[in-house]
Amino acid sequence: MKKLLCYFILALSLIACGRQEDPQHDFQKGVAYFQEGKFSKAIPYFERALTLASQNPQIHNFLGVCQLHEGNTASAIKHLEAALGLDANYVTARYNLGLAHLEQGDHDLAVAELRTVTRSATAPADTLYHLAVAYIRRTAWLQAEETLRQYLQTNPESVAALNHLGWVNVRLRDYAAAHRAFNKAVAADPQFAAGYLNLAIVEQQYLDRKTDAATHYQKFLELDPKSEQRDSIRKTLTQLTNVTTQVAITPTPTPPAPVKPPEPPAPVTSPAPPIPEPITIARPEPTPAPAPVVTAPPVQKVRPAIPTTALRAGNRTKATAVFNRGVQNQQRNNLSAAVASYQEAAQTDPTFASAYYNLAICYRTAGQPDKSLEYYELALRANADYTDARFNYAILLQEQGYTTDAVAQYERILQQNPNDAAAHLSLATLYAQNRATIAGAREHYQAYLRIAPNSGLARDIRRWLEQNR
Repeated sequence: MKKLLCYFILALSLIACGRQEDPQHDFQKGVAYFQEGKFSKAIPYFERALTLASQNPQIHNFLGVCQLHEGNTASAIKHLEAALGLDANYVTARYNLGLAHLEQGDHDLAVAELRTVTRSATAPADTLYHLAVAYIRRTAWLQAEETLRQYLQTNPESVAALNHLGWVNVRLRDYAAAHRAFNKAVAADPQFAAGYLNLAIVEQQYLDRKTDAATHYQKFLELDPKSEQRDSIRKTLTQLTNVTTQVAITPTPTPPAPVKPPEPPAPVTSPAPPIPEPITIARPEPTPAPAPVVTAPPVQKVRPAIPTTALRAGNRTKATAVFNRGVQNQQRNNLSAAVASYQEAAQTDPTFASAYYNLAICYRTAGQPDKSLEYYELALRANADYTDARFNYAILLQEQGYTTDAVAQYERILQQNPNDAAAHLSLATLYAQNRATIAGAREHYQAYLRIAPNSGLARDIRRWLEQNR
C-alpha cells in the first residue's frame, strides 16, 4: 500500500441530533482502525458517524482517505470535496484531495490544489515534492525544476527529489546539472541503483566520460544484478571497456534508455479516472531578454475584452461523458473527432471550461491560432480563475503580437497569485524589450529571483540586472 499522509486532530467536537456519544464513539473506533491500517474496517464507523454529524469536515476527510486506500476514488474525492465545502481552509483535506487527483491522473486539478496548499503556513512538508511530480506528469519541465529546487532547499538529501531533478534536467538538456543531481542522489544513498545507471547514461551519451560511465554501469549491475536491462548494459560495458583500453576507435555503443524516476508516494493505486484530465500545454518560461535597443515601436494589435456575462449551465453529467470521448480521440491524435466531441460537450454545458480549454489546444496544435484564442477566451469566460488557461492564453497572445493584451493577462495572474514565478518572468521578458519599460522589467526579474533564487536562469538574470541598473 502506497503512503498517504493524513494529518488529523483527535479532539473532535460533534454537533448532531440524537445521542452525541454515538458519533463520537464511532469516530474514535474508526480512527483506531485507521491507525492500524485497517481501512476497510474503519469505513463503516466513519460512515455511521456521518449519519449524525454530516457537517463535520474531519469525518469526511478521514472517510475520504480510507476510500482512497480501498480504491474507491470517486467516493474519496466526494468526501474530500465535502470536507472543503464545510471548511475551505482545511489544509489537510485540500492536500489529500491534491494527492487524490494526482493518483487519478487529473494533473491540472492536482496542480491547482497543491499550489493552494503551498501558500499555507501549515502545508505538509512534502507538498512541494508532490507538486513537482504533478508538473512532471504534465511535462511542464521548467515548473518542475523550479519546484524541486525549492523542495531541496529544506530536504537536500531527498534521493527521490534529486533523481527527479536529474531526470528533469535531462529533458531540459542541461546535462551538467543532471549529472550533479544524480551524483548527489547516490551520495545521499550509496545503494541507490537507478542513480548509478542514470549517471552512467548521462556520462556516456552526453558528457563523453566513458571511463566514469563504465564504472557506474558496473556499480549498477552490482546493486541490481537481476535488472531487465542487464544484458544490454553488459554489452555496453564491454564496448566501453574496449574503448578505454584500445588505441583504435570503436563505434560508440547505443546506451540503454534512461531510468525514469520512481513514482512518488501517492494515496493508492486507483482505476482510470471518470473525468480525464484536459490535455495541456506546458507553461514555458521565456529566456531573459538581452539589453534592449532603441527601435521604432511596433504597431500594437488589440483584442476585444472577454465578455463578463455569465454563461448558462447545462447538463454537466452528459457533457462529461462526451468530453471523455474527446480526450480519448485527442490522445489518439484524432483531432477532428476530438474537436467534435469537445464542441458537443460545450454545447451540452456552456459553462464547461475544460471543454473550451481543450478545444483551444486542439486548434493551436492544428495551426489555427485565431480559433485557439477564441476558445481560450470562452474557457476564461466560463471560469475566470482558470489560471492555466489564462497563462497559455497569454503565451499565445504574445506569440501572435497582442503584446498589450498578453501583459494584461500576466498581470491578472499576478493579482490572483503574486508569487507566480513564471508570470513574473514572462512580464520581465516583455518589459525588457523596450527601454521605456526597463523599470518594470527590473521589478519583475527581481520578484522572480526572490521566488526562485536557485533557478537555472538566475545567473543570466542577475547579469542582466547588473547591466541595466
